[in-house]
Amino acid sequence: RLDLDGTVTFALPAHPWRWLSSDRIPADDATRRELERRYSRIRDLLAEGRTDWIPTTMRERHQEMALALFETPEAVEAANGLFAAARDPGLSLHPLELPDAEMQVFGDGRLARLVRWDGRPLIVFVARDGSGADYFPITFRRQGADWILCR
Repeated sequence: RLDLDGTVTFALPAHPWRWLSSDRIPADDATRRELERRYSRIRDLLAEGRTDWIPTTMRERHQEMALALFETPEAVEAANGLFAAARDPGLSLHPLELPDAEMQVFGDGRLARLVRWDGRPLIVFVARDGSGADYFPITFRRQGADWILCR
């Protein structure tokens, strides 16, 4: 008979998401105003056809998704459909409709986003021929005074 006593540990191919240690976000009017301001700025940039802000603003998102997907951050960034949508003449950026948007604070109060009345993402490009739409979810976390686009 053999008795063993000890600890076994395994290295997992996973990493802790940064939002898990983020500050809690209050579900209040100040948070909603801040989210509305940030979504409006993103929409304004996209309406201008500008995508130069995406690599910097979405860096954390691209880095974490790269780890999860076993890809390079550059590959994840290149696959971000916002680049193509903002430059596609066959797509039109839909208005934000902020008065009808719903604020969601979730992930144990550490993530926040605005969604359309039907629960879909607020950033939407609609095909000019009416054949469909591309929705782009945008989710923020907070660390101190910084709002970080993380999903």
